[in-house]
Amino acid sequence: MRYLTTHRGIVLCLTVILVMSVAGIATASTGMTFSACLSKTGGLYNVVVSPTLPQTCKQGDTEVSWGQEGSAGPAGPAGPAGPAGAQGPQGPAGPAGADGATGPQGLQGPAGPQGAAGPQGPAGPQGPAGPQGPAGPQGPAGPAGSVRAYGRVNTDGSLVSTSSSGILSSAHFGTGTYCVFANSSIAIGNTAPVASLVFTGAAVGHITVLPAGCSTPAFGFGVQVNTYDNTGTLADRPFTLVIP
Repeated sequence: MRYLTTHRGIVLCLTVILVMSVAGIATASTGMTFSACLSKTGGLYNVVVSPTLPQTCKQGDTEVSWGQEGSAGPAGPAGPAGPAGAQGPQGPAGPAGADGATGPQGLQGPAGPQGAAGPQGPAGPQGPAGPQGPAGPQGPAGPAGSVRAYGRVNTDGSLVSTSSSGILSSAHFGTGTYCVFANSSIAIGNTAPVASLVFTGAAVGHITVLPAGCSTPAFGFGVQVNTYDNTGTLADRPFTLVIP
């Protein structure tokens, strides 16, 4: 009920409530306003509905009006869940989602089988020469030749007499520098001596000879022998010398 123009106590209220209940059932969705006259005995007459204008009431009676809508009542309790409906058809596929973040590195898999050998590639360029290898063991003695003198000289320049013939003496003039003297009957300047290093397990090297390259007052001219290590630096080495 929206409003009443006057009040007549309990009788007036009960009468209006009764009329509103009856009229509200019929016009709950119309949004209209009711007007009527209330008699002194509590009866209603000249009841009209808007837009009809209210009627004139008798002298001593009261004009009343009310709306058809009351205030909203509290929500009722939830009803029990209904039975599950049948499964509907599958809907269309949705749009593709954005790419997710990159996952962590996985474990390394097992090695695969070895592939077939490929064709042989072209030959590469020739590499630089490697260092000289160690001297090999001394070979067996060759057949006797026309040797006029031979000898073996130690690192310190001393002559090994048991392994020499036709050699008078030898001397050590400095690091890697030796002088070997033969019998006076041999013209050293006209010979072609041959020298070789004696393998002792030391670092390898090489050797050179120079006929009549050295001399002393006691023995005259001799064969100069120079010995080197594998870097080309003069170094003391034992050797043998043969004068054909």
